[in-house]
Amino acid sequence: MMVGSFERAFFFSHLRRAIAVVATVCCVAGCPDSEGARDERAGDAGPRDVGMDDGASGRATHTGLISIQDISIANVPAAGRALTVNILFNAARAPDYEEQPGALTGCKAWSYDLAKEPIPALEDHGAVRVSGVEGGPLDCRFESGRGYVCPPATGTRLSAVAVQLTPGAGSAFAFPETTLAAGDPFVLDDANTARLTNVPVNGDPVILGCASCGKADATIVRLTTTDADVSQLPPVAMPAPKKRFVEIFCATLGGDSITMPSVVMDFVKEAHAASPITRVRTAFMRDGFTVHTNAPPRAPNRTILVAGRAILGFTRP
Repeated sequence: MMVGSFERAFFFSHLRRAIAVVATVCCVAGCPDSEGARDERAGDAGPRDVGMDDGASGRATHTGLISIQDISIANVPAAGRALTVNILFNAARAPDYEEQPGALTGCKAWSYDLAKEPIPALEDHGAVRVSGVEGGPLDCRFESGRGYVCPPATGTRLSAVAVQLTPGAGSAFAFPETTLAAGDPFVLDDANTARLTNVPVNGDPVILGCASCGKADATIVRLTTTDADVSQLPPVAMPAPKKRFVEIFCATLGGDSITMPSVVMDFVKEAHAASPITRVRTAFMRDGFTVHTNAPPRAPNRTILVAGRAILGFTRP
């Protein structure tokens, strides 16, 4: 799930420009790798045989994330809230570390030395319709150089969200229309807000949790970094990284707090030593959550679908 990318999205309200920038460096690399994947939620079954993908090797070729979030920015109450839809499909790239190998839960980390390896590019795998959002359905399509783009929405309200993929020719993904209950609104107390906006780059562990949580299938934390110059940019800007890039994805099903342990945060420490990190973006999310994995003869590519609420924090090391 997953960086020089998360503006594969639509935004509304006076926060549109700020959150568009926020979304830009979030998660191409971070789409959790699909190898050995299976559906993690009971009842996730149905026809998934659209298209022709080579699944002969039994290994995933691509990974996907569709994320629908009502988001706000920590310590910036005047910014209000905005609705984002992020649709990310890209070639699979195994994480450099998995706390729970093969599972969706636990923490995973991806680290890139961009002189040796580019971040996987976003790809077009068909049209996506998102229903159940305030203002009516959103029809999202891939645009070259921008990724998936959705029309503007008229509100932030989410309850039950439906996602439908119409695969394009040769698409690496296929799954039935899926409805998931969005995570409830939640509150962060002062201590967790402080941690969200002051993420260490020295390898120390980070614990994040909500004070008043509401209902949600999953608690998710996504952390991304940039080493680009941000000195003349807004405090939420995340320009594409220049030399080093790290993304961390942590999830727990049923819990309301997450620990990013030292073994994960050491990737941030190492990247910072190699090319000083100029900004860290951290999203704390409470989401409805489901997973689809292609059935044979397709490669077992996995798409994670999440919908709910998110609070974003930005750290300037």
